[in-house]
Amino acid sequence: MDDTQHSLQRKLEQERRHLACLCAGFALPHGHGDEADNARDEMAELLAWSHAKLCAARIRALEGLLGDLRCSGRRLCMDCGEEIPLSRLLAVPGACRCRDCQQLAEEDDFCDRRPPLLPAGPLPPAAPLR
Repeated sequence: MDDTQHSLQRKLEQERRHLACLCAGFALPHGHGDEADNARDEMAELLAWSHAKLCAARIRALEGLLGDLRCSGRRLCMDCGEEIPLSRLLAVPGACRCRDCQQLAEEDDFCDRRPPLLPAGPLPPAAPLR
């Protein structure tokens, strides 16, 4: 296993430990305080569940990336064909573009969604203020 796969494996283990800590927090008893305490506990539990779901999704993405790298050895950018750096893969395990190509794709997408410019020619007169 090369350095990239070792780094990903360490990140995956770190995420799994983090998820285990989050799940351990769900077992803590609550509901024995006043209304404000109970509301705070309920909100904390909802936030922890949401965080746990995101953590689990990240674990799945890291597992998928690790499996891909074990088969092919590296992940290449779909636009320029260059190898996607490990730092980007750790930040965004599902990345299929390098940072530069992703930035260009997002800029192009933003330009496609801009409203059309005003038509050429003089603007119609503004309505009088009353």
